[in-house]
Parts: sequence; structure tokens; C-alpha cells
Amino acid sequence: MKWIFATWLLLAADVSLARDANGVYIPKGDIDCETFILQYDLDYELKRQALQVRTEFIRIESWINGYLTAVNKVAQNGKRDIAQGKNMEFITEHISKYCRKNRSSSLASAMEGLLIELLASPVNN
Repeated sequence: MKWIFATWLLLAADVSLARDANGVYIPKGDIDCETFILQYDLDYELKRQALQVRTEFIRIESWINGYLTAVNKVAQNGKRDIAQGKNMEFITEHISKYCRKNRSSSLASAMEGLLIELLASPVNN
């Protein structure tokens, strides 16, 4: 019984960390659009110069892939690829455009905008 209570307590604590002081959900690992733009532009410049990709941007791409994986998991019981036919370059360019227009926003908000666009595309209908 103590083990069950301890497990529940750990899970409850973990969930509470995903909320701000006002109880508003904050996606774990989310970053602001200004940070995304900075990292995106640095990564783009390094690729243009045929230099190594920056580790920080790989972390951001991994977060994006995790987000899409979570969406795919719940979309039609895991039988749907929400980003079908789209590569990471397309996705990060879309996010970059969103963030440049919405600099005070976040990566998670940009992803929500991307999902709306992907759901409306003919490939996903």
C-alpha cells in the first residue's frame, strides 16, 4: 500500500510540474519563439557553410519529433502519421515563419498552428 501511495505521489508531482503558478499547462521542454529563431538561424547558417549541425538545434528537432510522435499516438489509435510527406526541413521552416510573426509566442504554440495546417492538408484528409 505504501508503494502504491509513493508511486501516486511521484506521478502527481510530475504532472504538477507541467503547470505554471496559475495552473496553466506548460509543455515540458517548450521554448519561446525568440530562442527558436536564434537557434534556427544559427543552424541554417552552419548548414549553408557546410559546417556541423549545432547540438542545440538537434535537441529542438528531437522535441518536435517527440511532439509529433505523441500526436500520432493518439490520432486514430496510432494509425495516422500527422506529418505524412513532410520532412524536418519543412516543419522547422513552418515553425520559423510562425515564430517570426509571433515572437512572443512559443514553440508549442507554433506546433499547434502546424497541426492545424497539417490536418487541413489533402494528404491528411
